[in-house]
Formats: sequence, structure tokens, C-alpha cells
Amino acid sequence: VFNMGYGTNSTTVPALVGRGDLVAVLDGADAVMLSGETAAGKYPLESIKAMKSILREADDIIDETTSYARSAKKSANVVPLADVELDAVARAACRAAEALDAKLITCVTRSGQLAKAVARHRPSVPIVAFCYDAAVGRSLALHRAVTPILLDAGAAKCDVLGTSMGLLRAESVRTCRELGYVADGDRVVSVDRALGKAHDAFAVAQTLKIYTVSAEGGEI
Repeated sequence: VFNMGYGTNSTTVPALVGRGDLVAVLDGADAVMLSGETAAGKYPLESIKAMKSILREADDIIDETTSYARSAKKSANVVPLADVELDAVARAACRAAEALDAKLITCVTRSGQLAKAVARHRPSVPIVAFCYDAAVGRSLALHRAVTPILLDAGAAKCDVLGTSMGLLRAESVRTCRELGYVADGDRVVSVDRALGKAHDAFAVAQTLKIYTVSAEGGEI
């Protein structure tokens, strides 16, 4: 998170320092903030409009190729070795959403790391992250494109510890439909992590699924 600076306290024109701070968007900043401009400045609304305009321009500068190239390079430097599989799936989810014109990316996450991994690659569609902990949800709200939704506290004892991830995935889609994020016919990219069972040859699997929302089940 970057602070815009005190560039518009007494003028409607953003100061150079304010515009300079927002260049951080090009370096992957998830959020920026105003402080004095809205708390004590003479033009709080104009400050917000100026910041919004600059943010949109910065996002436009980062085209598809540059975005993926930068995110891949950045990931190579910041992703722990233990999370390289998760990061690869997160990057693939963003590419799939772009290629298929998906409506959104969904994920079910306990710690928030899954949603953060997807957000790191700056997807062109919203990320709806279902989590169990309010603190995790508040943290995710600061990340680019992420909308956290808190699951029933009782569900925290479910998956990853019991309930099928498939059921949680279905519940996430149902919730997105109810909230108006998707409708029948929309494509959705889903990312999650599932524990391996006794007969599996893995401890944790990173899963990417792509589907078209439908009120009725389908056939293979």
C-alpha cells in the first residue's frame, strides 16, 4: 500500500510527488491511499478523482504481455521454493481467465495465500476469495482485484479437515450467482488446494478448474 502524499491539500491539481507515488502501481502495488487530502484537505473529492484517473492510466500502461512477463519475473524472485507449484497454478488461472473471457476467478482459502498468489499476477477479472477468518478477509481486501467473502464459521471445521473441496467449490459458485457476480452461461476459473487422501501419491494438490455456470448438471 502506498500513500499518495500531501499533493492536493490546497489545490485541485495533483503535485508531482503525488503522481510520482502512484508509479508504484507499475511496480505491482496492490493499493494506494490518501491521508491529509481527505482528512484535512480543501478538495477531498477532487483528490480521489485525480487518484482514480492516474490509477486507471497506470493500469492501461501495463498491457497483457508486460503484465505476465513482469509477474513471472517478480514471482521468480519472491516466491519461496515450497510455493512454486501454487504460483504456477495462480499464473495459469490468470492466463486462462484472459483467454476464455471468464467472468471471474474464485478460490477457497484458509490462510489467504491462494488469493494473494492469484492477485500477484494482476488478472483482468475480479477474484472472489472465500475464507473462514475475518482477519484473513480484511487482509485480502487490500489486494488488487480481490473481493473476500466470509464463509460460515462452522465451515472452518469442514474442508481441508473433512468436507469435499468439490462441495465448497459448488457452494462458492452458488453464492456468486446469488450475489450477481455470475449468471448462467458465464465462464468461471476456480483455484483451490486439496489434501491428498491415503491412496494418493501427494500431500497437497494445487487445482485449476474451468467451467461454464449452469443451473443444470452436465454430461461428459
